[in-house]
Amino acid sequence: MGVVENGLYTVKDSYFEDFPNKYFMDNKKGNRPYFFTLLDSDGIYWMIPMSKQVDTYRPKIAKEEAKRGKGNCIFYHIGVIAGAERAFSIGDSIPITADYIDSPYTIKEIHYVSRDQKMCRELRSKAMRFLKLVENGKIHTNVNIMAIKKKLLGR
Repeated sequence: MGVVENGLYTVKDSYFEDFPNKYFMDNKKGNRPYFFTLLDSDGIYWMIPMSKQVDTYRPKIAKEEAKRGKGNCIFYHIGVIAGAERAFSIGDSIPITADYIDSPYTIKEIHYVSRDQKMCRELRSKAMRFLKLVENGKIHTNVNIMAIKKKLLGR
């Protein structure tokens, strides 16, 4: 299976077995959550978990934007996927390689890939800013995602 950037996928349970951490979202036996996929310059896929619980994330976004300005919440983003609003939890992004990707999200047996260029651009911008801050030690996450990335790259 070829992995497509801006596509939606589930992650294999083996990822969570190989990189155990109590702070990972529950994988529900590989059935969910669905993850939005971004590719970085090192060839690592960054999987951003999505949620239908948009109303839970709105206050979190509002709180961050009150501190940093409108549109400057790098931890969460709300966008439309398959005609419905979804919350993207950028702060829970995980690095992954293609062999840990389980299956694509499909609609009528066709792999769903977001074609909303504006939403994809905004999400990528926020995610890359977040990851740069983590990499530079300005933000600390519950899961050491940069250590996982190094292991995946064989460094």
